[in-house]
Amino acid sequence: MALARRKIRLLYVTYNENVLESGILFSQVRKMLAEVVSRGEVEYVRLLSFISPRLWLRCRRGYSHLKVELRDKGIDFRVRLMPAAQTWPWPAVPVMVVFCLPSVIMNLISGGYNMIHARGYGAGLLGRIAARITGRRMVFDPRGPFPEEMIVNGIWNEGCISYKLWKRVESILIRRSQAVVGVTAYMCKLHLQRGAERTIFVPNRADSEMFSAPVNPDSKGRPPILLFTGEMDTAWYRPGLIADHFLRIKEVVPEIKLKLVARRGIENIEREFAAAGVEDDDWQIESVQPDKVPDCIAGSDFGLILGIAPKFPGPQNWPVKLAEYLLMGVPLVVERTAGEHLTGLVRRWRLGMVVDKGDPASYQPAAEILRHRTEYAIRCQKFARLKLDLSHTARQYTRLYRQLLGN
Repeated sequence: MALARRKIRLLYVTYNENVLESGILFSQVRKMLAEVVSRGEVEYVRLLSFISPRLWLRCRRGYSHLKVELRDKGIDFRVRLMPAAQTWPWPAVPVMVVFCLPSVIMNLISGGYNMIHARGYGAGLLGRIAARITGRRMVFDPRGPFPEEMIVNGIWNEGCISYKLWKRVESILIRRSQAVVGVTAYMCKLHLQRGAERTIFVPNRADSEMFSAPVNPDSKGRPPILLFTGEMDTAWYRPGLIADHFLRIKEVVPEIKLKLVARRGIENIEREFAAAGVEDDDWQIESVQPDKVPDCIAGSDFGLILGIAPKFPGPQNWPVKLAEYLLMGVPLVVERTAGEHLTGLVRRWRLGMVVDKGDPASYQPAAEILRHRTEYAIRCQKFARLKLDLSHTARQYTRLYRQLLGN
């Protein structure tokens, strides 16, 4: 006699992430979780977000509207206040557990949830303890800030207690979760080397309904545009690094302009650009809400993807902007340090060019890409719809939850 398939009841936990302003989480909540529900195999989904009191006071009306919107999609949205600081100091760990863990356990028990998806380190720690106590299955979805990122940005050093503590927490979460997500193939390999029971490659994707554009790149009457979207308040995404790549491309395409779309970290841009030799009339910056980003991407001719600090190559790079650029038909300018997986795809599918600041010749393909702009746009969109639409993420996660529950 065949056993009845267990219905999936999912508790999706985030910690210290702004659901309204984070571009990645914005799409996760509004599209990916809704897609999971629409597939019919997940009976119930609750999004449990721990945020700071300051953020709640500033955005409470937006959270109320989001709650109604998600309810219409079959997702229950709960917000809980948390006391820990953004920099994750080690004294915050016991405080976080004391204040937040009871809420996770009560949500699991009261809602009858049998699956936890913990996004990030704080959520992972809470989810792992709650899963151990209640006997639930858990997926650990590591997201920044990574412990190494705190060092690169000068917040921690390798000898400090906070860094050592969170690396220990990371090791425990990787070894004791039933599955660990990697946004690059290299991350999945590292998870397995560190003792993960199961790992799954889920690249950052985007909503193809939100990010769509007709394949008709028309640059007549305007200069070509190099685009960069994202915060520039980290050591990985310094304005000076963006300026260096722009000036290299400008040697090949003298008329090109630089367009930045950022919501944070814009204070030092003018100073760093001036120091690098970027003229004031060669660049512009816009600050927009996540739902307005597609309009900013439209009309761009290149999308810049930076690598990460060579000292910590583990995470490599596969940012959500990659999927957004490609879905909009924008060819890529990918820094070599972004990792072999991504640079290999760019070369194999001819999605743009891979560049190295130490090799001026690597920027020469820019002129050819502009001459064949329409062909590149078609190829970029074809690849993105095939590989990088959020519906693929929903299918992956649904299949994973089903496997972990023994279905």
